[in-house]
Amino acid sequence: MKRALLDTSFVISLARGEDLALDEPPQEAAISAVTLCGLHHGVLVATDAQRPGRLATLIFAERRFAALPIHA
Repeated sequence: MKRALLDTSFVISLARGEDLALDEPPQEAAISAVTLCGLHHGVLVATDAQRPGRLATLIFAERRFAALPIHA
């Protein structure tokens, strides 16, 4: 089974509906807790005009992907 760990920019592109043609799409995909943290931070520092879009991206990521924890 092909798996992928998606980075923040890829998740943002997916949320925006950009066409991301992959030669071999993974059967499973996840994001890291760091990506989730970055998306949260983006909402917090956004202007009033940016906030709705960034919040929509965060919600998309939270609902669609499992976040892998950080192990120390």
